[in-house]
Amino acid sequence: MVAMLMAETIGNLQNKNIDVYYMGIGPAMIPTNEEYEKFSAMEEIVFCGYPRGLYNETEKISIIRKGVTATPIWDNFTNNDQR
Repeated sequence: MVAMLMAETIGNLQNKNIDVYYMGIGPAMIPTNEEYEKFSAMEEIVFCGYPRGLYNETEKISIIRKGVTATPIWDNFTNNDQR
């Protein structure tokens, strides 16, 4: 997951009367222990963003992709005991 501080950017765009659509990620989006136990080894995911600075240059919008997780959520591949 990636987080970005966007308040200044959104404020600058709104000051120029440019409407911005965004959705924040809050604590309600973090799975509970009960929900965590229901995940399978492969989960469908949707990614929306600007990977490596790529975007639709004609429309000036981000790239949206759909895929499957490459690593099960319970695989502690970084030896970091965080969920």
